Amino acid sequence: MKLSTGKKTVIGLSAMILFFLLGVFIVHIHLNKIRTMNEYNNKVNIAAQNLLLKFDNQVTQSEKLLSRLIFLENEGNISDYNRLQDILNEEYNTLKVQLEYYSEYLDTRQSDDLFDILRLTDQLFLSHKLIISELNNPLNFKLEGFSDEMEAMIKPSGNIIRSSREITRRLQILISDLDAEINRNFAQMQSVLQRFNRINILMGVILLITGSFIAYLFTLLITRPIVSIKDGLSMLVAGKLPVIKSMNRNDEIGEMSNALMKLTDNLKAKIEFTTETGKGNFEYSYLPASEEDTLGLALLEMRKKLIKSRQEEENRKIEDKKRTWSSQGVAYFGELLRQSNSDLKELSFQIIKNLIEYLKANQGGIFLVNDEAGESCVDLIASYAYDRRKFLEKRIYQGEGMVGACLLERETIFLTDVPEDYISITSGLGDANPGCVLIVPLKRNDEIYGVIEFAAFRVFEQYEIELVERIAESIASTIATVKMNIRTNELLQQSQEQSEELRTQEEEMRQNMEEMHATQEELERKELENQGFYDAMNTTIPFAEFSPEGKVININPVFINMLQYSEQQILSLPFLNLFDKTNLQNQGMKDILDSLKKGISLNGEFSIIKANGSLLKVNGDFKPVLSKSGSILKILFIIRKEVL
Repeated sequence: MKLSTGKKTVIGLSAMILFFLLGVFIVHIHLNKIRTMNEYNNKVNIAAQNLLLKFDNQVTQSEKLLSRLIFLENEGNISDYNRLQDILNEEYNTLKVQLEYYSEYLDTRQSDDLFDILRLTDQLFLSHKLIISELNNPLNFKLEGFSDEMEAMIKPSGNIIRSSREITRRLQILISDLDAEINRNFAQMQSVLQRFNRINILMGVILLITGSFIAYLFTLLITRPIVSIKDGLSMLVAGKLPVIKSMNRNDEIGEMSNALMKLTDNLKAKIEFTTETGKGNFEYSYLPASEEDTLGLALLEMRKKLIKSRQEEENRKIEDKKRTWSSQGVAYFGELLRQSNSDLKELSFQIIKNLIEYLKANQGGIFLVNDEAGESCVDLIASYAYDRRKFLEKRIYQGEGMVGACLLERETIFLTDVPEDYISITSGLGDANPGCVLIVPLKRNDEIYGVIEFAAFRVFEQYEIELVERIAESIASTIATVKMNIRTNELLQQSQEQSEELRTQEEEMRQNMEEMHATQEELERKELENQGFYDAMNTTIPFAEFSPEGKVININPVFINMLQYSEQQILSLPFLNLFDKTNLQNQGMKDILDSLKKGISLNGEFSIIKANGSLLKVNGDFKPVLSKSGSILKILFIIRKEVL
């Protein structure tokens, strides 16, 4: 029975895998045993030993801390006291719980010793707590012999020291036992490792012998034929066509050899097709090896794309030529517009002349918005036809003809079916009937500055129309700038005229200012006189000011001294409350505030209530103070003299 290459490979690899799995199993058993022993050592023995060492340290440290507290008596070693409290109340309890947990992993003797040590420690630490409580009581230090009693407890012969030493001794024995057990476990792990190494060496020798035998069979039955096929493939990778000899084999290697021969023949056919295609012979006949021949189908697709690419290249050249023409046009007219001047008509003529020549049109004109009429109409500023300047005058309103429609719609109009009588009716550019008409608005930022119109016997292409639209924006910007410059010059001239007029007015104002200054000095002098009069009156004549509602606004010191009130008392009272109401009624002045609001002045003999409750009789006057409009600003009360 003939075996296929796959079966041969499976048999050889299966033998090696069996030996390998056996080795893995043995390694797993030994490693698992070592890992188990090591984990037990680390998690139980070493951990328990560390806890016992920590336990021993707590017992020793608590003994030292208690000794310092007793010898220092009550002089205040606070840190030692706090540390001892932490050990007795927290750390020992935590450690005790952990040791009780690990006692389950110890043998019976060790577990009994541990619980006996914990019992002794509980008694010892209870003694510590009692001593601390005695030390915390200041009255104990006044008792005779208290200090000697405390010190006796921590002497080597005392109960505290003997208990501590016994606990430490027994802990050291337990720690030594755990240390010996740890060492025994390490020795046992070393023994397992040595046995594991010997087995590994044996398995390695067996695998080496088996592998060498299987490798020899692979070389004889598989490797050499595959190397021959590999050399052929390497030549294909290097770009060469190999000569493949047929192998008389019925397995996969024989099939690979035959497939390589067919691949070589197909590559020869593809090379010939590629060579002819590279020469430009797109009619060369070629058939793929099958419907799934990816490379063959790709070569046919490549030929289609090459044909398409050649056509696209021709179209690209045409587009590049159009873009170059447009770019040069933009640059040319950009330079032309930068040379613009203040003569709008000459600028318009240069624009339309050069545009017609660049577009190879027959005639054209440029219409600008009439500034006086706004955007409602445009005037023909410049026209050009048949290499000559035309002097025509034309005004077109919005919606009138194609130019008016462009002005109204603010969009480009392009006509190829031009009516017979179009030009003579609306444009005034000539008598010839063009093949197309192009009308483009001169627009910038949605603002229309004019319209430009072209007529030609040929039909403009789209890229030519786009160029005119781009240039139209620049023309609009330039026209706006020129108009602004013209307006600026006009405003400058107007400003100069106004400046001269202002200089004249400034001289007149200077004279008026001198007169006003003299008047101001006179007013300041009178104001000083009035202020002096007011100051003299304020220090000699008692008077008060109150609002039409009766609220005190101002009262001078003479008035305050006369009534013996404080200023705050008077300001907080309605002014008429200072007057005796019976006195006012006897003089017919019951509604005195209403009379004063009507602008009526009142005078007479009035009784005013002083701060001590007595009446002060005076002759006085009520005088309303009016504004320019006749309204009451305030009311003034003046005491002319006191009636004795």
